Amino acid sequence: MMPVRNESAGIATLHAPSALINDTAWLAGNVSSALINDTAWLAGNVSLLASVSAPTANVATMALAIICHIPLGLILFFLLLGALERFGFLCLGRKFVAEGALSEVRPLVCVQLAMYNEYAVAERIITAACAMRWPREQLEVQVLDDSTDPVLRAMIDEVVERERESGTNVHVMRREERSGYKAGALEAGRKQTDARFLVLFDADFIPSADFIERTVSRFYDETGDERTTLALVQAQWGHLNPASSMLTAHQSLWIDDHHTLQMSFRSAAWGFINFTGTAGTWRAEAIERAGGWSAKSLVEDCELSFRVLFSGYTTSFVRDVVQQSENPDTWTAYKAQQKRWTQGWVQLMRLHATTLLFTYECSFFKRLALLYHMLIALQWPLWFLWLATFPWLIEFNLTLVSGWVGQLLYICPMPLWLVLASVLASTFAVVPGDPGGCVGVLRRGVAMLRLVPYAFVSAGMIVHQTCSVFEGLFGHMSVEFERTAKRGMIKTDSWMDIAAPPSPALSRRQGEAAKNKPACVHWYVYPELLFLVYQGVMLGLYSVQLQRTAAAGTGILLEDVEGVALSAFLFLGVAYSLSRYCDDVTHEGSCCACLYALCPALAFRFSSVKFSPSGAPGSYCLRRSC
Repeated sequence: MMPVRNESAGIATLHAPSALINDTAWLAGNVSSALINDTAWLAGNVSLLASVSAPTANVATMALAIICHIPLGLILFFLLLGALERFGFLCLGRKFVAEGALSEVRPLVCVQLAMYNEYAVAERIITAACAMRWPREQLEVQVLDDSTDPVLRAMIDEVVERERESGTNVHVMRREERSGYKAGALEAGRKQTDARFLVLFDADFIPSADFIERTVSRFYDETGDERTTLALVQAQWGHLNPASSMLTAHQSLWIDDHHTLQMSFRSAAWGFINFTGTAGTWRAEAIERAGGWSAKSLVEDCELSFRVLFSGYTTSFVRDVVQQSENPDTWTAYKAQQKRWTQGWVQLMRLHATTLLFTYECSFFKRLALLYHMLIALQWPLWFLWLATFPWLIEFNLTLVSGWVGQLLYICPMPLWLVLASVLASTFAVVPGDPGGCVGVLRRGVAMLRLVPYAFVSAGMIVHQTCSVFEGLFGHMSVEFERTAKRGMIKTDSWMDIAAPPSPALSRRQGEAAKNKPACVHWYVYPELLFLVYQGVMLGLYSVQLQRTAAAGTGILLEDVEGVALSAFLFLGVAYSLSRYCDDVTHEGSCCACLYALCPALAFRFSSVKFSPSGAPGSYCLRRSC
């Protein structure tokens, strides 16, 4: 049987390839169109997402920049308040405090001289204190001697006996234990006298003959009535050795600025200044009412001042009563002193900040001024943080402003503040023996140049002071009181002349004691070394960047020049401070001293200096072998 051909099927069969092609084209067209539409949609959404993410990234960057600028903001706040105090001196503090009228019957006055192994200055301070003018029957002198050397004790007893034979009621008080250090000695002496006024001097001062007359009279007004709310009259510190070295020049400017400008303003504006530990006259009743001397803080003088303030008393500063003193001329003595002051000031903050904030009743502006006064030591870690992070803010473009506005914000405040303090302090500080006239003006002009060592030494002390702040914040409240070594400097002629040390009878004994006593090297030298290396690295990076931009011919950026200058200044300041400190400790060269600090074990092999733990936490003793 023959097959039958299906025409319709044949037609369908014959046209199948053409239909497949058409369908494939249709599908490709639709897929391509859909793909293009989807791609366009995706690109639109990605663009939208990018437009949303960009502001978010900008906000995060701005937030990070603002956080990094918090130290600078606080620094500028401190500088602003400090500048207001110095301008306030021109308005309120320039006027001298008038002396009152003393009655014929003079009050009983007790002079307290606290000392501890003061070989070079013990005889001088006892003799000067007994020579002060005051009715002999109304004057008592307490020599609060905690010395441990029997030879020195015998010398002090001899001097006291000699002055007693001259008609002065002077006697020595010694304790079985040196508990409470200076505060304990002053409290023990206070309880042994009925005097209405207590005059305090450190052993490195030379009190003037009229000191008692000129300070006790401030407790009375012009009519002779007593100012019963006045607890303290603080005198200005002078300088026996203001220009003997870069270190003493730095200190003399700091003291003139702090006393002449700040204390004069605070006394006039707020009726409060802190006692500086010496050259002051206290009302005994005020000390008693405030609870007496306490050794809770290393700055027992300032701590008592705030307790007296909280008890309702006022304190006063007189800048025309200048008492000559010796500035530490060695870095070991200076750093030990600054450690004690800064650490103790932070301890005071821990003790009394809450009382000042929430309990003490005063106006808003006075509270703000007192808070600035109490928190002043916190500037050191703020400076450390800012100087350590500022180069990286420039590197990652996290600065808030640039151009001339940036210069005003980042560079100008501190130099302007230094010039302001130097000019005002050098101009208005009362200088005993000032010749006046053209010579006096010339000498005050030269004194303004002290801002150079002031800035240089301050830069070298940033890490040391920052460590002191943190030790005060987080360390034990009961720590060893490190006395400041004295050399018995004397003034040769006038203010700017170099002072020379005398030849005391006990110089040999003093040398033996210094040789046998280990010199404490605080652990602060290690952070100082790390900061020194850090600034050296930053200096190298900035220098390489300057060379590259100069070679490329693209123009040198001002930020790179500022970075080189800042890093070089900090590097040289810390290097100078650290090397001089180590030289004073080891009495050898800076290279050997840095070797001691970097690797005590290696240094032990090459030197006679032995390292052993000391009694003070966080320090080492460099004990030189005989």
